[in-house]
Amino acid sequence: MQEHRHHTRQPLSLPARLRIGADTHPVWIRDISLKGVLVECTHPVPDPSWLDQHAHVQILSDPELIPLIELDVTVIRVRAKCIGAAWQKIELDDLIALRQLLTANLANEQLIERELLELYHDE
Repeated sequence: MQEHRHHTRQPLSLPARLRIGADTHPVWIRDISLKGVLVECTHPVPDPSWLDQHAHVQILSDPELIPLIELDVTVIRVRAKCIGAAWQKIELDDLIALRQLLTANLANEQLIERELLELYHDE
């Protein structure tokens, strides 16, 4: 099965919080793009019932645990210990912070700029 991605995923290892319903879980970001994020949960193991649920991801600095980016997402994949989530909308401040985070983590800045333009034209 071949995946058709419109946005490049950037490996990233940062702590985060995932809130689904009334529960908040500590997670680790494994990769991120301009439209989605892959997080790893170790406790509790992700529940398949989380699929298609609305959630909130708060990406934190390491080791200070200061919130860097906040995203309202929909869970689109649940596998083993990982959850794939995507967002339909992102606030401008969070988009700028995400761009800075990707650039700081050695993402290809020209590729990010091109994907940002595509994202803008998709809206």
